[in-house]
Amino acid sequence: MTLVHLMRHGETEWNAKRRLQGQADIPLSDRGRAQVRAQSASLNGKEVHAVASDLSRAEETARLMGFLSVGTDPRLREINVGTWEGRPFEDLDAENYRAWRIGGFTPPDGEGWAEFCDRTVDALQDHAQTAEQMGRDLLLVCHGGVIRGILNGLLALPIERFAPTAPASLSTIRLGALPALVSYNRLSRG
Repeated sequence: MTLVHLMRHGETEWNAKRRLQGQADIPLSDRGRAQVRAQSASLNGKEVHAVASDLSRAEETARLMGFLSVGTDPRLREINVGTWEGRPFEDLDAENYRAWRIGGFTPPDGEGWAEFCDRTVDALQDHAQTAEQMGRDLLLVCHGGVIRGILNGLLALPIERFAPTAPASLSTIRLGALPALVSYNRLSRG
């Protein structure tokens, strides 16, 4: 059975300022790099096939984790938040924002939740097949929304029950006849 480790990228300046990033290509902050370095020992000794979102914050996170020749996949990008991109959370209509967090609202020019879940689960399944053929676990370095989309789309877990994932956190799924969540939002103890 393949284990799939889902890692959220380290913090960016926009995360710290509570601005919605979506698919904007915002780099890691110094604090984000430190968060990833603290997490880097968590996968030591594991045979892992690593793939990252093609956004720089995810690619850099993978490199800081020690995966120097990581592959990228645009299907692992964060959800497209349309006209909300770059806006501070407090500037958004609170009711629409709450509905969006649970997949019930799509911002203007944004991506719908069902389509987002489909693309992220498709990416996971494709890369899990490759990892299984290699006899390795899979590491997907991605975004908080991607992790929630995979948990909702693959495991049918209700997204309103999940706290946001912390920067540089790991969540793990065990694939098999009945996929299961092994851990969620795990941070380094180092």
